[in-house]
Amino acid sequence: MHEFSVMAQIVDSILEEAGTRQASKVESVDLDLGEYTMLGEEQLRFAFQVLTKNTILADASLNVRQLKGRVKCRCGYDGSVLVGTILSTR
Repeated sequence: MHEFSVMAQIVDSILEEAGTRQASKVESVDLDLGEYTMLGEEQLRFAFQVLTKNTILADASLNVRQLKGRVKCRCGYDGSVLVGTILSTR
């Protein structure tokens, strides 16, 4: 479960930052999830619940925003992936 290790790193980073700010509670976490990350939102949410138990993040809401993927090609194309299309610079 790749999502669990990714979320563990995210939670550790949040807790570290909250510690430097002497925070006693975190109310919400905003997470931008890119289309090409290959991470499942539901698995991330489950990992967040498990990893934040008994921490200052315990009751925090996890707000996930899905971001569309973009590619940039040396041919000059900049946009979404064109499924079934082959672009050539020859």
